[in-house]
Amino acid sequence: MTHIAGWQYGEKGVMDSTAPLTVVLWTGVEARVLRAAKRMSVRAFAEHLGVAARTVSYWESEGRQITPRPDMQAILDRALESATTEVRRRFALLAPDAE
Repeated sequence: MTHIAGWQYGEKGVMDSTAPLTVVLWTGVEARVLRAAKRMSVRAFAEHLGVAARTVSYWESEGRQITPRPDMQAILDRALESATTEVRRRFALLAPDAE
């Protein structure tokens, strides 16, 4: 289950950021969703994160079965934190089981 905190719906049902958007535990699913929200290819996303493209491909192929190492979780956290508001909104909308 994806646990995402920080977004609430304000008046008129529009998503509003009242606290930082965070992922409690990254899996391959959330990594794929972040890549999709950023509209990047696997290769471009890997370069953006500073990891090998095969690493991103592995996360995505393993889905919920993989939780990246703590150092990789931190890299994904920073990528989400530094994302534009629009990317963060797309991420929140695309994330399955978001709370």
